[in-house]
Amino acid sequence: MVVDLYDIRKKLLDGKTLYDIELNVTWYSRVSTDKEEQLHSLQNQITYYTQFINKVPKWHYVEGYYDEGISGKSAEKREGFLKMINDGINGKFNLIITKELSRFARNTVESIKYTRELLKNNVGVLFETDAINTFLPDMDFKLTIMSGMAQDELRKISERVKFGFKRSIDKGVVLGNDLIWGYKKDKGKLVVVEEEAEIIRKIFDMYANKNLGFRAIGRKLAEEGILNNNFNNFSYSTLSKIITNYKYKGYYCGHKTEKVDYMLEKIKKIDKKDWVIYQDFENVPPIVSESLWNKANYIYNIKSKKNKMPNLVYTGRYSYSSKIICGVHNTFYQRTVYKYKNNEKELWECREYKNNGIKGCNTVHLYTYELNQIIKKLYDMIITNKKGIVQDIIDMYKKLYNENEYDKVILKYKNINSDILKKKDLLLDLLLKEKLSESEFESRNNKFNNQYMEYDEKIKKLELEKSKLKNEFDYDKLSLCISNEINFNDGFSNYILDNLIEKIIVNRVDDKIILDIYLKIISKKYTCIVFKDKRKFSFEFLID
Repeated sequence: MVVDLYDIRKKLLDGKTLYDIELNVTWYSRVSTDKEEQLHSLQNQITYYTQFINKVPKWHYVEGYYDEGISGKSAEKREGFLKMINDGINGKFNLIITKELSRFARNTVESIKYTRELLKNNVGVLFETDAINTFLPDMDFKLTIMSGMAQDELRKISERVKFGFKRSIDKGVVLGNDLIWGYKKDKGKLVVVEEEAEIIRKIFDMYANKNLGFRAIGRKLAEEGILNNNFNNFSYSTLSKIITNYKYKGYYCGHKTEKVDYMLEKIKKIDKKDWVIYQDFENVPPIVSESLWNKANYIYNIKSKKNKMPNLVYTGRYSYSSKIICGVHNTFYQRTVYKYKNNEKELWECREYKNNGIKGCNTVHLYTYELNQIIKKLYDMIITNKKGIVQDIIDMYKKLYNENEYDKVILKYKNINSDILKKKDLLLDLLLKEKLSESEFESRNNKFNNQYMEYDEKIKKLELEKSKLKNEFDYDKLSLCISNEINFNDGFSNYILDNLIEKIIVNRVDDKIILDIYLKIISKKYTCIVFKDKRKFSFEFLID
């Protein structure tokens, strides 16, 4: 059946209605969420439109179109809608019935674009509630006004949602989805899921205390049968998000992103200095101690800086990993083990040398024991006040692992319990003066008892955390450990090297190897000249 727009308009202007014209008719519906009540509404609409179209003798029913669980602000993601437009252009039907303009589109430009495109192909749209029939000549005027109103309503909804988010942040309501390991969400608060929390503690311990990288942690967890929700190894990105998530130390963290405009999909990441972050053990109970979280993030930040260096790939498995850089090719030296008859020796060489030999790079290799001698000599030269250095490091640890934060919260909860006891005393006075019935007294008293026990449990938990903190950091033992390490008599641990050496840049001039050594604790470059041949190794530092 071929239907022409000119003929339809002529019949409508002659006094006929759409119901008097022979048409192939379909319908469109959209619900904005996939909740049960919305899907029930969709079923009702399907039944309604099917019966409505079939009751008109001149109309021929065409299977309808719908979208569910998606926003109406843009047609790009609405598969049902786009299929309908395509079928209309291809002549499958002549009329679309839909409830209202806001179900069809909430964008003035989009509304006019699609209705005009359909009209070019002799297809009209009947918006029931808005009483708009796009076959009529005044369609553009009405459509512009009505879709403009719908668009403004979307703007208002967006502003209300943003205001609601801001109010939620101000009140400490935990926003975001429920997919956070170690917790479940309950009425805007986080509740610890102990089985998952143990995995979180294990991850922090392996990263902060056992010097394992994220991929190694993922493998280690898999060996223990611990996998992510998709039954795969924990990924690098998931583990990095866990380590840097403030919630795990009991901190509220919000306002990290914001939508740029209600009509755009673009989400702007907010600068970290503008995030809303504060300790909130009530809404966000901690899973790891603040000291452990701080230690893990201190390590993470150091490694992150190294990962941003151009052409470099970071690995922290061995002592000088990511420390030695070829001055010619700007690549890390790689570790190699040379095996001899009676032993084996660890050495470091440029990646280009390792791949292509002397043609690739002539900066020459360095043995680990040679590097250890150079670094030990350097520290013997510059560290004249080792006791002072030890004390500085101890002071740094004391700043990082501050017990005062626990004391503040414990005092706050003790004050709350003190007020509860006063209220209980007042309640008892009212009972004795017969101003309160026994049943009412019992009800209120039980309520106060429950509140008191709740805060008492929180106090005990915090005091236990504080006690663990003290055991974790015995500063006398720590001082002795640092003193032993800083003498380097037994070589260098990965941890010490990682925290003391920034980088070593290697260049070669004739038969001399030039090492530019940068330390983290002193903002100064030290230059060492290394002389090597098959029989002899020696070095000297250039003194300014």
